Amino acid sequence: MSAVIKRPRLTDIARPHRTGQEPVRALTAVRGVAAWWVVAFHFREALPPGTPAVIRRISDRGYLAVDLFFILSGYVIALNYGHWFAGQAWPGRGYGRFLALRLSRIYPLHVCMLVLFLTVPLAALFLSHRHAAGDLPWDYFALSFVLMQGWGIVSGPAWNVPAWSISTEWFAYLAFPLLALGIFQVTQTRLRGLVLLAALLLLVCGLTAWLSPSGLGYTGQFFGLLRCVAEFSIGIGIFRLGGGTPHGPKERAAALLLALLCFALFSTVAVPDFLVMPAGFAALVHGLSDERGRLAAMLRAPALQWFGVVSYSTYLSHYFLKAWVKFVLVRPGISPSLPFAAYILAVLLASAMLYRVVERPGQQWLRAHGFGARR
Repeated sequence: MSAVIKRPRLTDIARPHRTGQEPVRALTAVRGVAAWWVVAFHFREALPPGTPAVIRRISDRGYLAVDLFFILSGYVIALNYGHWFAGQAWPGRGYGRFLALRLSRIYPLHVCMLVLFLTVPLAALFLSHRHAAGDLPWDYFALSFVLMQGWGIVSGPAWNVPAWSISTEWFAYLAFPLLALGIFQVTQTRLRGLVLLAALLLLVCGLTAWLSPSGLGYTGQFFGLLRCVAEFSIGIGIFRLGGGTPHGPKERAAALLLALLCFALFSTVAVPDFLVMPAGFAALVHGLSDERGRLAAMLRAPALQWFGVVSYSTYLSHYFLKAWVKFVLVRPGISPSLPFAAYILAVLLASAMLYRVVERPGQQWLRAHGFGARR
């Protein structure tokens, strides 16, 4: 008989910002790796000559890091806030505070980068003999301010392209109490938890096959939003399966082996990305959520932790920097290696600076002025 999963209580669920327990550091490092995978993807056409073929193949598939982000986000949000809404009628107490806390986390840097992006069409105007800025619709820009640009209202993405996923995550935050309530109610046993995860993974496969013949890289219309909500729900399901507690060396090893098999299958066989990669990412998150293994210990290295901590700044700034590096450095007479090196250095510096000057201070200022304050 399957073991019963207890309903979450305050004492059941680890909450780093309340109990003093550290966050899952292995997953913090994974977030940094995923951010740089996206960085490589968006500048892959400028990889220097002689770049090994394996690096080019990995860069070409960097769009998949977004799926990893969605699953990670669902897990972390459930870890930190799941008990706020478990067993309550939706939306329940604390809904406004939850949204304010999340908005204070994502909004300051998002708006900063959106405003900075206004320089891109100006640069294209004066440097049009080099590069065009592309299609920059103003309705998309306006929707970006209210975090609705990725909801299928307009075709896209445009402007700060990676931010489409931030808008879909905001939608997932809005729906989180309902998602958590439903998933927590359904997964009363471990077997039911596994069945739910399998069903959600099949849902991702079905949605992708139906709406995106080209695979997970398509972000048009409603697919990006549905992809986010489904994979965010997978993250909640993974948390529910483990309960935020260590799950033993055999289960940890099995999860990481499954992740490795999925990644190897995708790399060596012409199999659609949606059939194996979300499952691989889900297994990876589950395996690393128990930090007692060797791989998790390696991921606790200080350098990897730093990349994870500043990963949001990395993710939101790199596309803006790509545009300016192209405007200034991609032209005849300049070695192809120089733009790539400048891009990497600029993203590193911007990640550190924006985290210290915009992301953290903006979050702290909003919270000091009532965003997420207790009522």
